[in-house]
Amino acid sequence: MIEAAPDDGAAAATDVRWYETSPEDAGHGTAARAVEEGAEVLVAAGGDGTVRAVAAYLGESGADADLAIVPLGTGNLLARNLGVPVGDVPAAFARALAPEARPVDLGWLEADLGEGRSASRSPSWPGSAWTRT
Repeated sequence: MIEAAPDDGAAAATDVRWYETSPEDAGHGTAARAVEEGAEVLVAAGGDGTVRAVAAYLGESGADADLAIVPLGTGNLLARNLGVPVGDVPAAFARALAPEARPVDLGWLEADLGEGRSASRSPSWPGSAWTRT
């Protein structure tokens, strides 16, 4: 139930669907499924790992959908930096339903470690995963 929805009737017209993440899929696959089913806004309700996985899917796929955050993790660094209400789920959902959106940067890192080794990091990797080759 979304109690923090605006009183302008927008909530009544909002089709809300729930896609659960898992230890095997922190959000990348669930985000893909939601977009395939027509989602216009993906609300990542979780911690930094969930937000990172959903953002990575959006960045990698070029999907035409917005990302909103409902911070439920322990750090919630991006949510804090963006001014999303932390510790107030109804307020965070209300913000997710608001019509305003703003762009944020998304990046990938690749590093040459010398001696033919490299490392890369993408927002899609769960945890603190660095791939080394």
